[in-house]
Amino acid sequence: MKVVAFVSELNPFHKGHEYLINKIKESYPNAGIITIMSGDYVQRGEPAIFDKYTRGKTAIIKGCDLVLELPALYVLSNAESFAYHSIRLLHSLQCVDVLAFGAEHPNLDYLLRAAKVNLEVKDQLQEQHEHNQNLSFNEYIYQCIEDKASYRPGSNDILAIEYLAQSLRYQFNFKEFYPIQRIKSPYNEHLHSQYAASSIRNHIIKNAPCHHMNPSTFFPLYKRLGVLGSFDLNEINEGDESRIRDALFTSTSYQEFLKKARHKRLSPSRIRRNCLSSILEIQPSMRLKHRNSSFIRPIASSKKGLSIVSKIASQVPIIQGKKAFHTLPELTKELFLLNDMHSALYRSLDSSNYKSDFSFPFYIL
Repeated sequence: MKVVAFVSELNPFHKGHEYLINKIKESYPNAGIITIMSGDYVQRGEPAIFDKYTRGKTAIIKGCDLVLELPALYVLSNAESFAYHSIRLLHSLQCVDVLAFGAEHPNLDYLLRAAKVNLEVKDQLQEQHEHNQNLSFNEYIYQCIEDKASYRPGSNDILAIEYLAQSLRYQFNFKEFYPIQRIKSPYNEHLHSQYAASSIRNHIIKNAPCHHMNPSTFFPLYKRLGVLGSFDLNEINEGDESRIRDALFTSTSYQEFLKKARHKRLSPSRIRRNCLSSILEIQPSMRLKHRNSSFIRPIASSKKGLSIVSKIASQVPIIQGKKAFHTLPELTKELFLLNDMHSALYRSLDSSNYKSDFSFPFYIL
C-alpha cells in the first residue's frame, strides 16, 4: 500500500484541509493517508482552538487514515525547525512514499529552486553573520528567492519551501513530492471563510468569547512572565526582550500587547511563540537535547491506519499506552512526559477535560 503524508495543524479543520485530502485520494486512490499534526499548541504561538483529540478525530472522519502528534517542543519554533522535525519524524516511519503539502504556487520546479536558494542564503548568512539590516531576516530571504527563483513566495509557500529545504539538506528521500494548490483564502484571511483557519477561529471566539482557548486567556500569564520569567535569547536578543517586557507592563489587553511589541525583527508569531515557550518552561537546552529524539504517538486512526501502525511499529517506538511506555528509550520517555506536562496546562483551562494523556483513548473509526 502506498502511503501519502502531510503536515498539519487543523486549527481547526476546514474546507481547505478537506480539499487537500480529497486531492490526495483523487491522485492516489488506494493510498493510506497520514498527517503529523501539532498537538495542543500551534506554530503561530497559541493554544489550539480545540484539543488534539477532537481535531484528530475530525481528521479521521474527514478521510485521513492516521493522525500522529507533533509535540509542543517542536511545534513552538520557527518555520525551519517546525519543518525539520515534522519531516524528520515522517521520514523515520520508513513507510511514507509521498510528501504532500499545500502551496500558493504549486509548481514543484519553482519550489525546489526556492528551497535551494533558501539553503544557500542561510548558509551564507551563517558565515557572514549579517544581512541587509533594512529588512528582517525572513524578508531578506524572500527577496533573494524572488531575485534567483523568478518570483516572490506567497505566504502559503513558506512552509512548502521549508519542507523541501529540510528534505534536501538532511536527505529525507521521499519517492515523490506532491504540491497541491491552496484555494480561496490566504492563510491569515480575517473575513469569514470556510477555507481560512484564522477567520474560523475569529468567528468562534466572537460568538463564544468565553471559549477557554481564546488566546487572550494566556495574557495574564504573560503579564506575570514580564516580571518573573525569562525568554529564549537564542530566538530574540536582549533589546527585543526589553521591548516585549515593556509592552507587557504597559498593555491592558492581549491585542494591545502584540501591537506594542511587534517590530521588523519581531513578528507577532515570534512574540507569541517566545512568550508561550517561556510559560511552558521550554529551554534551549531541551531543544538541543531532543533534536533527534523519536516521538511517534498516534492520536486517531481508521482501520486502514491500523495496518500502517503495525507496519511502522517494527521500525520505531510507538507510544500507545502505559504498558508500552515503560519499554521506550529514555529520551522518548522524557519527551513524552514533557509534552504531557505541556498538555496538562492546556487542559487545566478546561476543568471538564483535565486528564493525563494516558487517560485518552486512541480513537479508531
